[in-house]
Amino acid sequence: MARKRANTGGKSGRRSAIGQFFHFLMLPVVRNIILLAIVVAILFWQLSNIKAAAAALGGLFGWGLLFIAAAIITLIVQIARRKLFSFVYYINRWLGSIAFVLALWGILSFFKWGGSFGLSIIDYPSPDFIGVLRVLGLVIIGIILVAPKASFRLVVSFISWVSRQFHRKPIPRYLEKQLQEETLDQSVSTMTQSRPVIEGKPAMPAEMEKPVMRPEKVIPKSPLVTPGREATASRTTVAQSPQDLRQVAQEVWKKYGQSADLVTVDGWRLPPIDILDRTPEIEYGEADNIQRAKIIEDALGSYGVEAKVVQINSGPTVTQFGVEPGWDRKMKEIRKKDKNGEVQIRQEEVAKTRVKVERITSLANDLSLALAASSIRIEAPVPGKSVVGIEVPNTSASMVSLRGVIETSAYQKIQAKSKLALALGKGAGGEAIASDLTRMPHLLIAGA
Repeated sequence: MARKRANTGGKSGRRSAIGQFFHFLMLPVVRNIILLAIVVAILFWQLSNIKAAAAALGGLFGWGLLFIAAAIITLIVQIARRKLFSFVYYINRWLGSIAFVLALWGILSFFKWGGSFGLSIIDYPSPDFIGVLRVLGLVIIGIILVAPKASFRLVVSFISWVSRQFHRKPIPRYLEKQLQEETLDQSVSTMTQSRPVIEGKPAMPAEMEKPVMRPEKVIPKSPLVTPGREATASRTTVAQSPQDLRQVAQEVWKKYGQSADLVTVDGWRLPPIDILDRTPEIEYGEADNIQRAKIIEDALGSYGVEAKVVQINSGPTVTQFGVEPGWDRKMKEIRKKDKNGEVQIRQEEVAKTRVKVERITSLANDLSLALAASSIRIEAPVPGKSVVGIEVPNTSASMVSLRGVIETSAYQKIQAKSKLALALGKGAGGEAIASDLTRMPHLLIAGA
């Protein structure tokens, strides 16, 4: 038994030594060294044949072997990066690159560096201009393949330019001499013209020196003047005298009656406000606005946004609802037993934060759907107020008249301070808007 165990121990030792040797040979460093040695040995063994093959390839391709080596390296890199589908997706660019390489190979052949393959590209021994045309053709093909859209636009623009050149009407010969003489005369006159003296200004026309009437005495266009009379007045303004204009104004005053509070400027009375029409304003019922405010609160509450409508401003085209954001409350559930031993559950508020304005503005489309409106506008926040303005279009818009704005206190306050009070209209909340024209650097109405 002892002998058998000794024999089996010797065999296992031999096997372990052989396994370690093969494991050493399969190490990456050793394996690479062995492969390199085998390659060097094969190259040294076939050195004469390799030289003959290199000479043959050099005669066939010349310096084009560099292009072939670059193509092989590119193919290996694409295979290693697993991007072979790029040859399919960008086939036009790869074909264009091949055309550029062939063109460069043909250029090397002009210097006898392209080998027999390069000479076949330029069609040697044909004349040199044929080879140049072939190289230019390959370059053009490469540009078209690499940038087809830009090439198409360039061709279209060139064709349109050529068509414009052909459609351009030539100048007749009898006009060419006349144009040349006119340009020559103008250039001579500008060169010989002396600089005007400051004291010798040209005299003004007689019409501008002594106008028939002062500009401020001209009656402005008014609805009081009929179209026929207005057209006549515009044609005969210079011919009419101040007496005739005063007579026309007196007829107008007789038609509309005199007024005690009329303003006189430079001897002329300003027209009364009675000449402006009154437009009936549509008044919206309070119940309708309260119902829409309730819809807004319910719609926001259904999405977990606590809010309350605190203001309602009815305008001519929209009604503005002032919404005050509520609170986001964090509740805690407390369980407590009563006297009978039953568990009572109640909610206790732990913390609360104000509702963010973004949560209200993000629900614009949902509010428009709940109100059955085509579109709504959210102003967050309303300037000078701690509310969010929701502007809902009215079912029917009312007209804003000039007289309706002039008769408001906002316009009267500005008119008492300025001579150029301007009635602009009414805002979204129905408030009258007026301003002083002299203090306006610019004016924007509805963003225009």
